[in-house]
Amino acid sequence: MIINRIFPVAFLLLIVSLPLQAAENTVSEPQQSLFSLENDNAINGRVRAMQYAELSSVMDARIKRITVQEGSGFRKGDLLVEFDCALENAELSRASATYETATERAQISQELVELDSISKLELVSAKSDAVKARAEQRIWQEKVRRCRIYAPYDGHVAALHVQPYEYARAGDKLMKILDDTQFEVEALIPSNWLTSMTMGMPFSLVIDETGMTYQAAVKNIGAEIDSVSQTVKLVGIIQGDTRGLITGMSGRLIMPFSEGGR
Repeated sequence: MIINRIFPVAFLLLIVSLPLQAAENTVSEPQQSLFSLENDNAINGRVRAMQYAELSSVMDARIKRITVQEGSGFRKGDLLVEFDCALENAELSRASATYETATERAQISQELVELDSISKLELVSAKSDAVKARAEQRIWQEKVRRCRIYAPYDGHVAALHVQPYEYARAGDKLMKILDDTQFEVEALIPSNWLTSMTMGMPFSLVIDETGMTYQAAVKNIGAEIDSVSQTVKLVGIIQGDTRGLITGMSGRLIMPFSEGGR
């Protein structure tokens, strides 16, 4: 009899306490930003160099020398690749000699016209030959200029695709270079965050590989939203000291607003 009286009371207390416990758990759970380190749903971005290039050959020639190795650094204006251009240099010498001769002939023709020794038509022909010779010289000067590839900016060699003495054809990839003095971070963010973001907005980036924190600012926001994932591309420029960063690193974005603040 005592058990029969206690059971209904205990059951009733259990039913009443369950909603209260659920409400207590809901209230006590701290509200976290979607961008916080503790949240598994925080957005990760990928670090990339602001400037990078895949250098290709613009001529068919044998590679004479490569002055850098994969991973090595270089300064703007440094020689990276030199082709064997003995033929091109010989053609340039011939074109230069032809231009010099044609120029002298045109000058002499001018003097002879003034003495009525030759016709004006012969003078025009001599000047035309000089112009053609100058054009030919410029063509070979440009071809010789292409025999050497110089660094367009300070950076490092990310990948090397060829070796000295190999034959490269026009369009063949030689090396990939990147400017590692300036970095960007690229991430896909939910489209409903756009109402809380502005150009130049500062945020932080915590690198997964090193745990170091860097300061960044919103540089660009994509012009198109992916209709399936409801995401849009965000590009931020990393500011201040970028030592320790390597292209390809990933990091978690810490934004100055939370889900509840929108």
